[in-house]
Amino acid sequence: PLPMPPPADSSPTVAHAQTPVEVEAPKADLATQLVSLLHVTGALKAGEQAKAFAGLMRVESSLKGRFVLINVICNTKKANLSASLDDLMQGGVLSILETWLLEGRQSHPKLVKQCLDALACLPITLQALQAEGCGIGKVVSSMKKHASEDVRQGAAALVGAWKKMVDARPGSVRETPQPTPQATTPELPNPQAASPSPVSPSASAPVKPSPHSNSNAQPKATSESGGAVCSPDTAAPLHPQSGKAIGAGKPAPPKP
Repeated sequence: PLPMPPPADSSPTVAHAQTPVEVEAPKADLATQLVSLLHVTGALKAGEQAKAFAGLMRVESSLKGRFVLINVICNTKKANLSASLDDLMQGGVLSILETWLLEGRQSHPKLVKQCLDALACLPITLQALQAEGCGIGKVVSSMKKHASEDVRQGAAALVGAWKKMVDARPGSVRETPQPTPQATTPELPNPQAASPSPVSPSASAPVKPSPHSNSNAQPKATSESGGAVCSPDTAAPLHPQSGKAIGAGKPAPPKP
């Protein structure tokens, strides 16, 4: 007899379950993510929205997306929303902008300039600049030697504003050049002014009477014209210089 074929298995076939492949959801567009974080004016909202915005900045790698996010910071400054900027500082925006500056300084000068503009809009304090691990001050200072003139000017303006903030803090002493004292020569006393002027002997010494002068002689008398006048005691006139009677000492002529 012919061999009979094996009977077909009538038991139902159990299908093996396949593990579903997880497909990553497409990344939402940046503009779509910003809708709930911004005001209608394009300024940033405060609170959790500002922290979420800092998270978007941290993961954004495209040049176009970074320009969009920097523009939001500038719009927030124009709207005077200081609370939103304060919350953004708490979200670590300084370290993010520091990274963007370092990544774009070689080939993206426009991005570097936009980052400097964003830093100028932020309420950066002295404590934030001096915080541990913060190197934004050194990075911005190095941009003063950048090849782009716009970048150099923006960096110099930021560094100047931060230096003024350091000088204005309580207890700081601003280093100013002190005037050099001029050497002064001590004034010597004038020997002519200090020593008494010599006194003329004729003015200081008493006048001694001449031994030939008559102590009882009358004072000299002269006329208004300077001529000799007659003494009241003598008939002979007196000499205007010597005061003696003219003709005195000569023998009187004999009487006839």
